[in-house]
This record gives sequence, C-alpha cells and structure tokens, in this order.
Amino acid sequence: MHTTSFLTFFGLAVGTFAAPAPQIPADQAPDNILPMEVYNLWWTTKNAIHFFVMDRNTNTTATCEAADVQAQQRYDCDTNARFFFNDDNSVLDIEWTWGKDITGSGTVETPLEIWTCVNATAQFEAGCLAGPLDVPFKIVS
Repeated sequence: MHTTSFLTFFGLAVGTFAAPAPQIPADQAPDNILPMEVYNLWWTTKNAIHFFVMDRNTNTTATCEAADVQAQQRYDCDTNARFFFNDDNSVLDIEWTWGKDITGSGTVETPLEIWTCVNATAQFEAGCLAGPLDVPFKIVS
C-alpha cells in the first residue's frame, strides 16, 4: 500500500522528496542531531498511525502518516521509530533508532522502523532534501 506523505511547514504542504536518507549506525551518529519530539500520537484505523513531530529548536511542526503499519513495508514520513503494539493494537512503546528500510511481513508484535532526515536549517521534510546539508535525526520522546 502506498499513501502520500505530507507535512505542514509554516502552513505549506510539501510532498515526498525522492532522495534517500543516509543510513548511519547508532554508534556513528553525528553530534549535531536535532532534538525532535513526537506528540499527539493516535490511531485512525487499525492499520494507519498518525502523529505530529516538533523541532524543539524552532518549534516547527510537521504531520506524518505511516499507513498499513502491520505490513512492514517502507513507510511514508520515515521517522526513525520502532512501534510496539498491545494486543488491542494500541501503542505499547516507541523506541527511536537509526533506521533502515523495512521489507517483508509481520504482525503487531513485530517492531517497525521508519526513518527520515532533516536538513541543517531545521526544516522538517517528509523524506529528505537532496544536498550537502542533509543530516539524519533521532526523535526523542
């Protein structure tokens, strides 16, 4: 399943960018990780999870969507999150990691990873901006 990623940056809707985020092991994470946090996480259907993120440096917010979360495909808005679910499909825990593409299949007991990047000017993008300023970030809760 594919859904369109979107975000709101100063009220401007921006589509998904094609450039992939660099994949960096956790022990090689850069020191200039931008502090981000997730808030107001909610379910709209059993297989779709939606959430907001905020850059605490600039108070910039973005809206993210990851559809078909049980299918373990690559997700829109790719945000470095591993979601763990209760039996009733509520979110049990979220672990922020350096991400990778997820392929294959799984159930709600299987953790998910989604990841993205943010550029050095702290603009959040659904995907990545191409260019030398791109850095991956880790969201902290």
